[in-house]
Amino acid sequence: MALVFDNRHNLQPGEPGIHALIAGVSYYRHLPGGSGPPAENDWGLPQLSATALTGYKMYRWLIDRRKQLPKKLATVRLLLSPSAAEAPKIVAGMAEIKQALAGEGVTLIDTPSLCTLDNFAGEARRWRKDAISDIDDSNVTFFYFAGHGIQRKNNDPVLLLEDFGNPDAGMVAKTVEFNALFEGMAPLRDPLKKIARTQLYFVDACRVRPEDLSKYRFPSIADIFDVELGGEDKRSAPVFYATVSNTKAYAKSGQQTLFSEALIDCLDGFAGTPSDEEDAEGYARYSVSIYSLAEALNAKMESIRSLNVDQEFYPTSGGRDDVIVNLTKPPDVECTLHVDPEAAARLVSVKLEDSLGALVPGWTLAPVDPHPYRGPLRAGFYHLEAKYINPPEPPVNPPRKIVNVSPLKGFQLKARMTS
Repeated sequence: MALVFDNRHNLQPGEPGIHALIAGVSYYRHLPGGSGPPAENDWGLPQLSATALTGYKMYRWLIDRRKQLPKKLATVRLLLSPSAAEAPKIVAGMAEIKQALAGEGVTLIDTPSLCTLDNFAGEARRWRKDAISDIDDSNVTFFYFAGHGIQRKNNDPVLLLEDFGNPDAGMVAKTVEFNALFEGMAPLRDPLKKIARTQLYFVDACRVRPEDLSKYRFPSIADIFDVELGGEDKRSAPVFYATVSNTKAYAKSGQQTLFSEALIDCLDGFAGTPSDEEDAEGYARYSVSIYSLAEALNAKMESIRSLNVDQEFYPTSGGRDDVIVNLTKPPDVECTLHVDPEAAARLVSVKLEDSLGALVPGWTLAPVDPHPYRGPLRAGFYHLEAKYINPPEPPVNPPRKIVNVSPLKGFQLKARMTS
């Protein structure tokens, strides 16, 4: 059963929640190595080894961070078609979730549904229904797909499900046009039906175009959502594509996709940005928002490309900024202190105070040894002060400066000494 997490009975009447639809396909029944009759044209697509496990890991992230989400996690619908190697890892992981949530009053199912077209279409309809309220548009939806994908034209990806290529149904009958799914989640013409205004989409799939694609006719929106559209579309609905048109997405074999690994790192702090709120100690609270996630993912994917992995990242604009997840503390940033000139490092003392004037443990140094000095700092503003200790009291420029430590930068603190 795809509804693996159901918490709706613990929400107050009319209370908004987060509704997730996650799909991961590694095993393709009609591609080479599958158990079904072969597709008439496999387009050179292989079986996959990490995308179903990626789908599970995104579900696990929602579970593990459920108390940090801006609204209560209400439902998760999970469709996975794993490889033989992934299956036992997913089974073990689902059992861990059931044990971790025991006593919380949540309805849990251990076994996700296979990601066939029939299953996907049915769960997508139910997911959409959950996102609609007769009170307001405060629900949130979360969509993640990992698996094979193709591209019909620019920014028109098609998601390939487990039964893609079934020769009895037609080459492309078991596919989902992503834009049709996205359009089907638009506000309705009926003003009494209000769909989630905040909608998050993650498409973790290749977007290459097969040469003979033009001869195939693809399913229409009616195959997924049989609804009347036409409402005023004011959604905050960004789409985070793992790659750009006509390029591939990559994975660590048997582990997870590169995009999902970068995404989770960003959601767990790398994309953290300060809010206007303060914690009990007076420091800024941090969260990850739509805008900060897009910026951080760009930085992450640039880092991946520097390792000669040809994968691009492409976000679409999606309306206003919204919080995706709140962080329990400011993210830690690995920082390096340089004294310029280097020879001055043995002649100076340095101290670092945080934004409330408290000395930062481990960052009072006299002299700076080792040099350069490295260590973690939580994100935020600091006062850096440096002075000569041998000989004492010649001019220092600047004697005290403000530094902004941000998780998007492997931050370097610099003390420039003059004499």
